Amino acid sequence: MYQNTQTATIPDHVFVAIEFAESALGRFNEVDQNEMLAAIQQRWKEHRSMRIEDLEHQLACIKNSLAGLHGEPAKIGSLMQRH
Repeated sequence: MYQNTQTATIPDHVFVAIEFAESALGRFNEVDQNEMLAAIQQRWKEHRSMRIEDLEHQLACIKNSLAGLHGEPAKIGSLMQRH
């Protein structure tokens, strides 16, 4: 198991990653490790894509509400809908 001798200088997220990697190295073969990395990368891509979609929706709502402040009619219901 990885021994963190520099706890104060290694950020927590890096320490967690090192601990995870050491655990996987000792427990799984190289093919399994590659599958693990691919699964993690896919999940992060999916999560970030969903965040982008949510932020784009929020931005559209803000733009719509701003248009309403400028005298343009707001699209009724569009502020409450999600795509």
